[in-house]
Amino acid sequence: MRPTATADSTRTHDSTGHVRLGCCLNMIAPPDDFLGRRLLPGLARLGFEYAELSLRDMAALTPDRLADLAARLEATGLRCEACNNFFPADIRLTGPNVDRTRVLAYAGRALDCAHRLGARVVVFGSGAARLVPDGFPMADAWRQVAACLADIAPGAEQRSITIAIETLNRQESNIVTCLAEGLALVREVAHPAVRLLLDTYHAEVEGDDAGVVDRAARDIGHVHAAAGRQRRFPSARSAGLSALIGPRAVQHRSVHVTPGSGRAPGARRPAGDVRLVTKKTSRPNIGGRIRRLRLQQRRTQQDIATVCGFTKSLLSKIESATVMPAVASLVKIADALGTSLSALVETDNPSRTVLTTKAQVSGGLVKTERGYWIYPFATRHTEKRMQPFVIVAKRGEVKEHHLSHTGEEFIYVLEGRMRVQIGTQEHLLAPGGSIYFDATDEHQVIPVTATVTYLDIFV
Repeated sequence: MRPTATADSTRTHDSTGHVRLGCCLNMIAPPDDFLGRRLLPGLARLGFEYAELSLRDMAALTPDRLADLAARLEATGLRCEACNNFFPADIRLTGPNVDRTRVLAYAGRALDCAHRLGARVVVFGSGAARLVPDGFPMADAWRQVAACLADIAPGAEQRSITIAIETLNRQESNIVTCLAEGLALVREVAHPAVRLLLDTYHAEVEGDDAGVVDRAARDIGHVHAAAGRQRRFPSARSAGLSALIGPRAVQHRSVHVTPGSGRAPGARRPAGDVRLVTKKTSRPNIGGRIRRLRLQQRRTQQDIATVCGFTKSLLSKIESATVMPAVASLVKIADALGTSLSALVETDNPSRTVLTTKAQVSGGLVKTERGYWIYPFATRHTEKRMQPFVIVAKRGEVKEHHLSHTGEEFIYVLEGRMRVQIGTQEHLLAPGGSIYFDATDEHQVIPVTATVTYLDIFV
């Protein structure tokens, strides 16, 4: 869960020091409601004052659907005061394929959407869009990012919007990865509409300290705050957080609290019928684990990609956590690295017994590059002989693809209906139906109903 708290002073200082509490809905929204529309009434009842929404998803809405979203916000008394996910991955901001005309056209449409809903801050994270391709000069990429910000800043200023540069840790990006770099970028662009975002999670991962915050204080325009590397809800006991965010960090700027769980300090207790799913943030760092194993074996991304049969670019995105690979792709990577699928999805704090709740599953689903959502079970159990997943596939979203990989596979349908093609044979499965097959045979799953949810066990 990623609630947010914003001081009223994103653009102007509130002398009362009031902090407005909001929530980043795309972090808790279910797969069939990616903007979290259905959660808005519950958000208001919980005492939140605004919602932070995904701009790239809003920009893809038709005018009618955007108007409907605005009406839903107004009906709950909430505003969309901040947006994240500025640029989608297919709009390149670095590398040889940057299309300045396309970037500016998209940015104009997106900022119009943000302004339409009352946003005052747009977070410039966009890790996939700004990811520097392998072999491309980093200095050139830096100039491209700076030029992009300089190009879009005037339009943001005209709409009374601040662009807040988010520094992402090196597992999520390979450019602007620490506060010092973010501050340097802000000062290079030198435009009043471009400021720095302080994200305490990324700052802790990268080793930024309060001294960096002090130096950047007057350039900070927005803050993402969370307690510890698990991104839990901040509290009075969050000593590390207090060291980073004190009065100096919130004076004249906004604060966005990004916890993994818990109830907002000062927020009203939820009514009995309010059910907001908390997204589990202690997910396995699959990309980082793949990268470590590859480097330990002194192999290049091209080596592994060639063995797996996909592009070096895809592997780079997987390692940087900008793309969640399909499970079949993970099996191929595991084989190439001489390890198991379960080893790639393991997390720290091992346990021989792992209990998983329904809320953890529904809140921890992650969308893959093939268009379906996955949740890996028992990631804390090491050296497993099998790896079970819950998979949610939606008709029209899952990309058609035929798979084959080592091992065996067992599918059990929980909800909905699906077709399973294995070789030349096709099988229709309904709830309670199952199939066990040799995964080296070419196969694919096709949703028949709007959504199908199934257990998939890889052996």
